[in-house]
Amino acid sequence: MKSKRRYLLYGIRFFENLSERDASDLVKESVLEGLGTKGLAESGARVKAFNATTQQMLVQTALDSTESVIAAFTLKRFFRKRDIALHLKKIFGTLRKSKPLFPDARPPRMLKRLRGT
Repeated sequence: MKSKRRYLLYGIRFFENLSERDASDLVKESVLEGLGTKGLAESGARVKAFNATTQQMLVQTALDSTESVIAAFTLKRFFRKRDIALHLKKIFGTLRKSKPLFPDARPPRMLKRLRGT
């Protein structure tokens, strides 16, 4: 069965510009500190798209754990021993609605099922 997702648009304020890899590390570290290993696995939180110039990231998460992930990001105060601020700007129900902000974000590929003959 297909799991439902939500996409969270976050703005990042840090003393320097982050790269996409740093943003991915930030997401994993935030959810791991806030929810633990089991929470990280259940939420499936990951960076779907990242804009380095505006320092915004689109985080994909499971529908059931959306509020928990938001709480984990709210509790995040330090990243690499420096102050960081994560601002939730918008929640998208589909990836298509975020297309104006992240035109390169692509939905997961649909697997074609082979019918047996």
